[in-house]
Parts: sequence; structure tokens; C-alpha cells
Amino acid sequence: MIEELEEALLPYGENLDRDYPHPAAKWLFTVKLDTEGLDEANTDIFRKFIAKLIWVMKRGRPDAEPTVAFLSTRVKAPDKDDWHKFKRLMCWVKKTKADVRIIGADDLLNMVVMIDSAHAVHNDMRGHTGGVTSFGTSIIDQKSSKQKMNTRSSTETEHVGTSKYLPKPVFFELFMGAQGYKPHTILEKTMNPKSEC
Repeated sequence: MIEELEEALLPYGENLDRDYPHPAAKWLFTVKLDTEGLDEANTDIFRKFIAKLIWVMKRGRPDAEPTVAFLSTRVKAPDKDDWHKFKRLMCWVKKTKADVRIIGADDLLNMVVMIDSAHAVHNDMRGHTGGVTSFGTSIIDQKSSKQKMNTRSSTETEHVGTSKYLPKPVFFELFMGAQGYKPHTILEKTMNPKSEC
């Protein structure tokens, strides 16, 4: 699948040989308002490949999800800064195309769910939620997405993020119960448990 993406980019003459340690830099969520927009040809390429990457990351590359999730919010009017972020992602995908996703379980009775949300990280002041579900070896489900509503505080952002991700692990728990396993779900908040609301 990654080879297909790489081949699809070849006709456009993009060099994907740069070496990056991860798919996005720390300024991924930064939007520069004075950056020049992309021309029509590159905008079409950007949109087409972000749609393909959404399919790829959900099925085999969850490590690229935060980057793809952000870039998918920029498809309406991408600029040159978004193009650089996209090219960095594609260089990283090409470099790591031989990586294998391993899914397993240390114990089918212990399901670990981790959820965290960041307040007002997008340019429209919306939060971002990330969540993973695991049975010990790798993850069986993940989410990284921009929140659909504005929140007034980091506490409210955490509540919105938890309410958006938690239904899926509840489904997994019910599904495992129907298979004869009754998992002990461990919900881990990555925020400080002693923090005041």
C-alpha cells in the first residue's frame, strides 16, 4: 500500500528522500496566516493524497494519525506550509514503509484505555483528542482528531474528548463479554489525577 502511494507521487516529481525521525514537527498545529496558498495543481494533489492517507492510517499506520488528522482539516484551503508538512509526512512514510504493525494481547481480561485532550491547540481555538485501546501488545484501536466544538477550559476539553472516545472501548468490552471474556477495563487519564477542576 505504501509502495502504491510512493508510485502515485512519482509523476509529480516530488523528492521524498529526506530523513525525518517522526512524521510531524512540534509546530504541526501552528497555522501561519500570512503563508501563500497552494496553486490549483498542488491543491488537487494534497487533497487526493490526504484522502488516501486517511485510509492507510486507519488500516495499517496508526502512528501517522495525528499528522493526517491535522492535515485533513486543511484540505479546504491548503497553503505552502501545509504542503511542507505533507511532504515531511510522505518522506517519513516512505522511510518507514517496511515497518510492520503488530497487534496482540498479553491478557484478554485486561483492556487498557488511554485518553487525553489538548485545549485550544487549533487556530480556531478547538481542542484535539487522542485515545488508544490496548490489551497489552500494541493497540487495537486509536483516535486522533480535532474536537467538533469549542470549549471554555482544559477541564471541559478533557470531558468532551473522553465522551467522544469512550463509546468505542465500551463496545469492545461488550463484544469481548459476548465472546466469553469479561475484561477488567483500566481507564488511564494521562492528565494529572491530582489536578483541581
